[in-house]
Amino acid sequence: MKIIITFSGGLLLLLIILVMSKTAVATAVPPANDLQITGSTTYVAPNGSNSNPGTLAAPFATIQHAVDHAGPGDTVYVRSGTYVEDVVVRNSGTAANPITITAYPNEHPVIDGQYNLPEKPAYGWGGCNNSISPPKCFHYTGLVWLRGDHVIFEGFEIKRSLGRGMVVQVKDGRPTNVIIRNNIVHDHRSAAFAIIEADNILVEGNEFYHAGDYATPDRSGSNLSWPVAVSAIESTNIVYKSNVIHNNWGEGLSTGRGSVGVHVIDNTLYDNFALNIYIHRSHSVYVARNLVYCTNDPDFHRGGNPPPGITINNETNFSGMITVDGVRIVNNLVTGCRQNFAIWSQGTELTSNVIVTHNTFVNATSNPGMAEAIGVTFATGNYKNIQFMNNIISQSAFNLGWSAGSSGITYNNNLWSAPAHSSVAGAGDLVGNPAFVNGNGALQPGLVSAAWFKLQASSPAIDAGAFAGQLDDHFSNLRGLSPDIGMHEHPDGVIQLLEEKIFLPAAFSRN
Repeated sequence: MKIIITFSGGLLLLLIILVMSKTAVATAVPPANDLQITGSTTYVAPNGSNSNPGTLAAPFATIQHAVDHAGPGDTVYVRSGTYVEDVVVRNSGTAANPITITAYPNEHPVIDGQYNLPEKPAYGWGGCNNSISPPKCFHYTGLVWLRGDHVIFEGFEIKRSLGRGMVVQVKDGRPTNVIIRNNIVHDHRSAAFAIIEADNILVEGNEFYHAGDYATPDRSGSNLSWPVAVSAIESTNIVYKSNVIHNNWGEGLSTGRGSVGVHVIDNTLYDNFALNIYIHRSHSVYVARNLVYCTNDPDFHRGGNPPPGITINNETNFSGMITVDGVRIVNNLVTGCRQNFAIWSQGTELTSNVIVTHNTFVNATSNPGMAEAIGVTFATGNYKNIQFMNNIISQSAFNLGWSAGSSGITYNNNLWSAPAHSSVAGAGDLVGNPAFVNGNGALQPGLVSAAWFKLQASSPAIDAGAFAGQLDDHFSNLRGLSPDIGMHEHPDGVIQLLEEKIFLPAAFSRN
């Protein structure tokens, strides 16, 4: 029977602050029930006219016309249909009265660039795939471009951009307090979604796929010609929550470069060509409760193999920018990728204050004749205070784990399905079958469940962990004084934990 600790809200908050230090402070966006919207409502429909008053009976014809006339507290409802236009939101709302641009209830508006919009900018192409005729080229402008503050954009399908799908950025400024929710963003020549020099951005409940489709072939790991599907560049207080990011020709989600206070929680990522979650040159990063897997789809091979799962790196071609510091990777499930978890070669720049705890890494996979897969790997680097603890590493074939032997990394209380290499073995380790509920389920796109990798009552992982300041598991079950190893806490006397809003930047409500 586990011993359960009850924390008051204040003590709980104090503990999380101690564990997740250096989190940036956000300017608050009021929760939805605190907003006092006083603006007007306008409507857009394919059969409308921009000379109309924008009412439900006489709607506007274009989204752009409607947003150009929107101010604080205004709501723009867009009816079902296809809108062949690029949309630039220049106006701003306020903290109490944001501008809301949304699908009309129970309808499905589509913004379609038809691979012609946005038009090629004056600076020219960002790149071209000249291996096909005619070549496919891309640029960096967004089909939907959010430049204003206090804007909510939700409920759209956004497809076939000649550049990026969506961009949050403004010249000579920093957009702040923007919410992007429940959109389907797909089939773009460049990235699906980019946040650039912005603050307090919530990206929730979206689906992103088929970004970077200007070049779709399998490429070697040394051929770095792809855009990141979803990324934040030199931004602060970014929350990615409950998104599905899959089948992109590039990294699935990157926390950097140069970003601070990035939370990646409750997302599903699979079959993203370059890798799935990339922690790159960023500070105060929290990666929790994500489901990451690779199905070995040959259309998304990298060098003939499935892509990596979760990776940390300070790319050397961005020397001089901030390096990885203050990262917590917890309660994630990663399965079927070539490297389920990796810290890649860092050169001489420092990677510091990283804790990787209570994750489950299962069956890293590679193809016959290719470089062998490995469950977890740590390259040569300059490390300080890196902790790898309370994780399950299970392989039915290939290597469990390996480290180049750099100092600054400690390993303890991990469960290995076979004896670990001495370079990654540590105090409190166990060797044995984790006894998953269904550890051999077929990895098929959209059909993998984290529940397959819950622990059975016979698992040696139960009560075998070391307390690492983590109060809940992947499924929001409360952990006890002697936590289970891995992402699941077996329900032996454990109660449910209320949703821990304190993990989100102050800018956002979890509701």
